[in-house]
Amino acid sequence: MPDPFALSGRVALQRTALPEVSLSATPDAPDAKAATLENLAGTRAKLDLDTSVLRALDVRISRLPPVPTVPVTLQDLVRAARRRLASERQRDVGIWVDTRVKLATRLVQKLEE
Repeated sequence: MPDPFALSGRVALQRTALPEVSLSATPDAPDAKAATLENLAGTRAKLDLDTSVLRALDVRISRLPPVPTVPVTLQDLVRAARRRLASERQRDVGIWVDTRVKLATRLVQKLEE
């Protein structure tokens, strides 16, 4: 049984990343493979949605007006820092989602063999 305190402060998609949660949520019947494939299909759908949201945010960030080359005021520095932070966060989330999509795809392929 997973530790309930380990799950606090985690989003639902991150909770399913814990192996204990996946194992405890899987039925012990012969249809465990089908249930696992069904859970993975739901996870892949969520990850596809996350990917589309990330692409939309990347487009939004790319459409922002360019920052002046030489920051003159404090406001310019703050704007440049906010844009840099937003792009770094998007990059990190994109890497996380891509990794999860690859892992889910590999697991589905192994289960369907």
